[in-house]
Amino acid sequence: GVPGAIPGGIGPTQGGSPVVTFFVGVESVEAALQTAERLGGKVVQPATSVPGVTFGLFADPDGHVVGVAAQ
Repeated sequence: GVPGAIPGGIGPTQGGSPVVTFFVGVESVEAALQTAERLGGKVVQPATSVPGVTFGLFADPDGHVVGVAAQ
């Protein structure tokens, strides 16, 4: 609820194993995910919009998952 901050939260996963993910603010989630793929990463969750934020997840070449988000 902080103006200009990336929304976040704590809650159960929707299936799968428990996970901790950090998010990085970007200008364009779609562009960030495309760049990650171009550099050898894999999109885990495509750009998804919910009220107040668009976010996505990618795994780096070693499998570490990173979130990207834009308001």
